[in-house]
Amino acid sequence: MFGDGAAAFLLGSGEDVIARIVDSVTIQEEAVGQWRSQGDPFLQNWEERFVSDVFLQSVQEAAVRLAARNELTPESIAKIVVSGPGSKAYIQAVRKLGCKEEQIQDPLLLSAGAAGTAHGPMMLTAALEEAKPHDKILLLTFGEGADAILLEATEAIAEYPKRKGIKGHISIKNNELSYSDYVKWKGMLQVEPPRRPTTNRPSAPAMYRNYHQNLGFYGSRCTECGTPQFPKQRVCVHCQAKDKMEDYRFIGKKASVATYTVDYLAATPAPPALVAVIDFEGGGRIMCEVTDCSPEEVEIGMEVEMTFRRLYEAGGIHNYFWKARPKR
Repeated sequence: MFGDGAAAFLLGSGEDVIARIVDSVTIQEEAVGQWRSQGDPFLQNWEERFVSDVFLQSVQEAAVRLAARNELTPESIAKIVVSGPGSKAYIQAVRKLGCKEEQIQDPLLLSAGAAGTAHGPMMLTAALEEAKPHDKILLLTFGEGADAILLEATEAIAEYPKRKGIKGHISIKNNELSYSDYVKWKGMLQVEPPRRPTTNRPSAPAMYRNYHQNLGFYGSRCTECGTPQFPKQRVCVHCQAKDKMEDYRFIGKKASVATYTVDYLAATPAPPALVAVIDFEGGGRIMCEVTDCSPEEVEIGMEVEMTFRRLYEAGGIHNYFWKARPKR
């Protein structure tokens, strides 16, 4: 049932927002349906009948309050986003509100899996991708209470640039992952450690100093000759000018594989390791891991995009950096 996912929203005001929040209702109810203590390998659930009953009561109460305050009728809602337990409770919730099943936003359970706290926002993102101006979207989420949020799409949504979004990410997913790899990556199957020295813990001072570079993927560009370079340099690799640099961000730049290696000896949870030299349009080069593809897919000249990923964990510190993945 579970899947990994995330969603992020930029909130603002003015005429250029693609949707406005009309109203919201939040209710709290102490009901332990799911829990997972730190160190527990699995999520624990109470009996589904109990959780579903509490879910239906909470969601209905929040939705009825919201509808009464805004003179909302079932017919006036374009899409209902319901994030709750199980695979059937959301249908019951919609029926109780007098709405039809065709008004339900795709719950993503069969295509992405239940993504926990992120699931409601992911469904809302998918609804906004298809929304037309003046469409009303009702978001209902559950978790020891319920949130009901009414949104209305604006005229600006028709001009909103297309993103990869939910549809784009689902379309490139890979269903070929073996179960043995899955349990190994999740830490549920103990495997032989790499025949290498233990990975050193990341340096906290170095992480602090390079925060802007590592998280924002900023390099430098020589103000004398205009050559971009990563990581940041004091001396230009092209004209040797010293301390003539300005910040230069590589995210969003067109990139391609200059050369690569398929390494079966490297210590990695998913052998073989794919490492490539990436060239950026306009200048700049980086060597990094390639992810979200098989060795058969990688080729010189392949267009890639950069994605922010976890590299490894050592000494209780998670180290993150950028990897390349095929642009689809």
